[in-house]
Amino acid sequence: MRFDHSREAIPLHHGRLQLFHSYRPVHDIDLLSETGFRALPHNLSANAVYLGIFSALFVLQAILVLMYKTWKFSVPMLCGILLEIIGYAARLWMRSEIFLPDPFILYTVSIPVHS
Repeated sequence: MRFDHSREAIPLHHGRLQLFHSYRPVHDIDLLSETGFRALPHNLSANAVYLGIFSALFVLQAILVLMYKTWKFSVPMLCGILLEIIGYAARLWMRSEIFLPDPFILYTVSIPVHS
């Protein structure tokens, strides 16, 4: 079965943008036969570990900011770590719902912005 580009877009589905009529969970879709591409979900354990590491670093950095009052250096550092946390949380969210645009937009905006 080939991917049908002629399906009309539906503006909202449960408050989220839905791109096509045939919204199905990722485990029900055979992307290789429909699109010619294989979708590999993000590694759950690696993303969870990175999310935990960056969350711990955010808390540690916030404590160091308050202790040593290094505002000029640490505020941009905290913003960068927060963007990392948002990016890895979006990757975990995108693992279960790969066709929702919300986690994809969060991931693609937050990770490259601070790089």
